[in-house]
Amino acid sequence: MAAEDDNQRVILLIVLIVLFVSFAFGLVQGAEEPAETIIP
Repeated sequence: MAAEDDNQRVILLIVLIVLFVSFAFGLVQGAEEPAETIIP
């Protein structure tokens, strides 16, 4: 059980890092480009 819990923690940590990086990248893109280009 301990190994599974560790794996879940690692996966959760990776997901949080990916979300944070993508969010930060979105802010950088939003700061450099006009708002019209962000809206699909």
